[in-house]
Amino acid sequence: MFNKNSEIWVEYGSGRVAHFFVLLASYVRSKQIILNVHDFAVEQRKSIGGKIPFVKKLEIQILERLLLQRAKVIILSCPGLLDYFTPKSDQMILIMVPGVGEDEIETSRLILSYPKSKQKRKIAMYFGGMNQGGVIPEIAELFSKLDDWELHLIGLEEGEEIVSMKNVKYFGSLDHASVQICPKNADAILIPYPNNDYFNKAMPIKLGYTLKTCKPVISTDLKGILEYVSRLELEHNVVFMKEWNFDNLKDALQMAQGINIDPRITLEKLESVAWEPRFRKVIEIAFALHHETYKVKWI
Repeated sequence: MFNKNSEIWVEYGSGRVAHFFVLLASYVRSKQIILNVHDFAVEQRKSIGGKIPFVKKLEIQILERLLLQRAKVIILSCPGLLDYFTPKSDQMILIMVPGVGEDEIETSRLILSYPKSKQKRKIAMYFGGMNQGGVIPEIAELFSKLDDWELHLIGLEEGEEIVSMKNVKYFGSLDHASVQICPKNADAILIPYPNNDYFNKAMPIKLGYTLKTCKPVISTDLKGILEYVSRLELEHNVVFMKEWNFDNLKDALQMAQGINIDPRITLEKLESVAWEPRFRKVIEIAFALHHETYKVKWI
């Protein structure tokens, strides 16, 4: 980190101690920082109703602002995050939306080539953190009233209380390979995020993986998600809901069953957000000796 002839690539947030040493190196050794931002910690926590002790909150916000100020290149997971800070005139802003690995696209092609297993009920699946502002337990309660559907939940509880019911199954945290295989037998994938200001601007990091299942997606009506699927021309794969209630859910599940998805077309479109070529492009731009400064450039 303190080598004179190198730059520092920082994944925000990798921890307050790590961020402190990055900032120290940027001041002491005039190190150039390339900052990759998935979410802003305090805003994200507030968006799901989480509380942060005042001192910790202050530390996070100070480190966050200093990193943003000192960075030569800032990589954002969505343009909506620009609403939370003002770039300097000499900074390069790169928008690199959530993607998938090239090998994972090939894995999906292989998995989807096998027939779906027979099952008594249709399956709706959500994979991700369970702490989404109380939305996941509420949706589990809605599914418990349905006779012909099961809800499968995969991910860390993160302090949320998840109760298994007759047609709600919680599988906990699974390894990456298992999460790729599990959606094979699903009939719909859920993105049940809270409808608030932060989530409306952000793009969930698992968006690419959700679409990669080639299953109908039922999502909260959020600007960031709509922007993502529109850029990929995959709006047809998604049913949007403004509010998660019983009647809306029943209608959305019925609409999802009427969606005919061509896996070949979906996976071809997802190749445009494969991580590997975009990372190579980012590295080429960020480490160039002489480059233009872009206010916003999509990668």
